[in-house]
Amino acid sequence: MIAVYYYYIDYTFRGIFVHSRAPFDLAILLLAIMSIMILVLWNENYGDASAKALHSFTDAMNTIRQGMNGLVADNISLKLGDGVIVGMCVAYYVQWF
Repeated sequence: MIAVYYYYIDYTFRGIFVHSRAPFDLAILLLAIMSIMILVLWNENYGDASAKALHSFTDAMNTIRQGMNGLVADNISLKLGDGVIVGMCVAYYVQWF
């Protein structure tokens, strides 16, 4: 469904910009709009200036140790998902060329 929307957006921009670089022009336009929105709307998070670095580091290490089982399971599923995506890309390129 998303591919259909992208097709309509691409078709519209190819009508406005009469060359084959229309998708790239759209990407530049969206990048400029999003950059302006980020500059205006994004509040920087400076964190807690009074926190000790060693305390934050030990808290992070304890969290990692406690969640190691879930981390390993998530890592395996991430690698399997990545492998499927790469395999689909290879199949697409083989069929394309």
